[in-house]
Amino acid sequence: MSVLICYDGSPSAKLAVASAAAIIARAGVPRDDVTLLHVWHEPRPATDSFSYRGDPQTVPSEKLIDRAANDARELLEAGRHLAIEHGLTPAVLTAPKQVSVAATILRVAEQQNSSLIVLGAHPHGTPGPTLDSVSAAVIAASTRPVLVIPMAAVVEAAVEVTADDDEVEQSATSAARPA
Repeated sequence: MSVLICYDGSPSAKLAVASAAAIIARAGVPRDDVTLLHVWHEPRPATDSFSYRGDPQTVPSEKLIDRAANDARELLEAGRHLAIEHGLTPAVLTAPKQVSVAATILRVAEQQNSSLIVLGAHPHGTPGPTLDSVSAAVIAASTRPVLVIPMAAVVEAAVEVTADDDEVEQSATSAARPA
């Protein structure tokens, strides 16, 4: 069983790593049969050059792409450390978004021959048990099992961790906010 865990640094992605680690341990899956994936967006020089020092009109697009790829690797390295804390020894993979984030996730799952795709859902303002667009698109198009960790689980996990503190409500609210 090969597991693909999608990671973007958000609270729900962090909980997805922890949840996948627990499932992997219970299922007896080898701890190294895991791939941690971060899908990143290639910058567009006309809109993303504001953070580049120099004239935006002369920003080499290769520099912007290199910077974005490096940021993706750094974010994924933090995810790898989190996975290790949870007992996993994952391979790590960054992939630039192609048609969509969901399509990129599905393409990587196919290439990796993943038995399970794990991802966290992001809040999108609609009350109730709804999925964000990436989660919904992955579920709709996947031929593989998909485990989506709902945002409510992030709040519940934060409450459990801080149950002995006086700041339970504050921690739950903080954990629910995107990073």
